[in-house]
Amino acid sequence: MTDKSPREFWGYLISHDHPTQPTPLFRRLLGAIADYIENMAPKEVRYLTPTKLAAFYREAGGDLDELFLGTPVTKLSDIYSTLGCAHSLQPVPGDDFLPPSIPALSTRGFAIWQTIQLLLDPEEHVHYLQNAVKKFPLRDPETGEPFPREIPAEAFPRTPDVETERWHDAAFER
Repeated sequence: MTDKSPREFWGYLISHDHPTQPTPLFRRLLGAIADYIENMAPKEVRYLTPTKLAAFYREAGGDLDELFLGTPVTKLSDIYSTLGCAHSLQPVPGDDFLPPSIPALSTRGFAIWQTIQLLLDPEEHVHYLQNAVKKFPLRDPETGEPFPREIPAEAFPRTPDVETERWHDAAFER
């Protein structure tokens, strides 16, 4: 653990040089969250499936069930592809005879997904990230050290990123 205050440790988690990109520290935090999600029940499913993502957001204080559980899997896969979120299609649980169709984000895909969501709606997503570090035993994948259990709001953008909003709107108009 670090002797730095949370504000000193985290700094600002969006790159100043590339204001739509996470800093290396934020990428590592998102990787640790992805690892946590992968290890949620059911443990035999080692992917970031819609069911696990919905469960994560509920545990982090949100309700994205309509998106992750109410969106047809083909549409969810299309959304991931449109946003450039790396994902794979996994088998349907309990039926090995059906072609894989469950979209599962990769760790990198989750980092992209969560960064975009944060930039589009910081008012909603800052809360989830703050709750995640407070509630879950997250470790820095690079150092193995636990992350501080608090992230100050100042580490995140306060308002939606205009460039990301324009890009997002244009991507979904295609």
